[in-house]
Amino acid sequence: MDTNVYRKKLFKLQGEVTLAPHYKNYTDVVLPERFALYKEKIENFKVSNDDIWIASFPKSGTTWTQEMVWLLANNFDYDGAKQLLDARYGFIEMLGILLPNNEEIVALLPDPMDVLENTIGKRFVKTHLPWELLPLQIRDGSKKPKIIYVMRDVKDVLVSFYHHNALFKVDNLILEEYFNYFITDNHMYSPYWKNIFSFWSRRHLPNILFLKYEDMIQDLPAAIQKTASFLGTVVPDEEMKTLVRHLSFAEMKKNTAVNMAPVVQMINKDVSDKTNFIRKGKSGGYKDELSEEMVKLLDVWSEMNIADSDFQLNDTK
Repeated sequence: MDTNVYRKKLFKLQGEVTLAPHYKNYTDVVLPERFALYKEKIENFKVSNDDIWIASFPKSGTTWTQEMVWLLANNFDYDGAKQLLDARYGFIEMLGILLPNNEEIVALLPDPMDVLENTIGKRFVKTHLPWELLPLQIRDGSKKPKIIYVMRDVKDVLVSFYHHNALFKVDNLILEEYFNYFITDNHMYSPYWKNIFSFWSRRHLPNILFLKYEDMIQDLPAAIQKTASFLGTVVPDEEMKTLVRHLSFAEMKKNTAVNMAPVVQMINKDVSDKTNFIRKGKSGGYKDELSEEMVKLLDVWSEMNIADSDFQLNDTK
């Protein structure tokens, strides 16, 4: 089947699929309706040049990158890293992305922005927002925190995000339904490529580092060294060995400080205690779950989205 046939299928889907329930379009970014309650607060959030931000589209290796960066920036403090990752990082838009079925959780959680504002010393921030929705002080350049953006092959992102949403009871979609929402830019944090390009186009700024999940999988020590250089950190040989071991998939999956087991159990009491937020930790896992047609549609869709950019699909390899 040639490319034009898949293009026609995409255009047909785009005409048929509308926003998923409880979502709204904010500056061409799809987020839950309640994000409106926090949009201005994020816009006016006071940024520090000493902040370290981890940004990504969801399910792109964010947790892995957070743990790596925190240890590099905290002199390999493995005792400190026993604290929950969510307590070490402020997920700035967290309360604005909860859907109605999770709203009872809002009363139990402090606003990460309030916590960050009361934090003394270096602050660590996580976000999945595109550049256009970051605090104004970042966008206008008046503050220049370190921003590390990590991206991942969109096919793996889609599959991982689908399972994430099921685990956290975000929706009750089958894979085919979720695929249609995702590829038509009608689900959480869409459009995927807009998010990528909002940082890719700024990757040459001195305070932005652009990482690729696939590079980290292929050569983790090189990714660690690249990140350490960006942060101004030296990694002795013995520390490198310890950090690589700590960041291995086997260690990350059983590490209760990063695997979100307590949060999963709180939100979804139907899951077993063996169900894990960290699933496979590999590249190319989509091949086990997406049909050949889905893969081809995603490839054509990606090619259409990058056509007018300097981004090459093999840049994710």
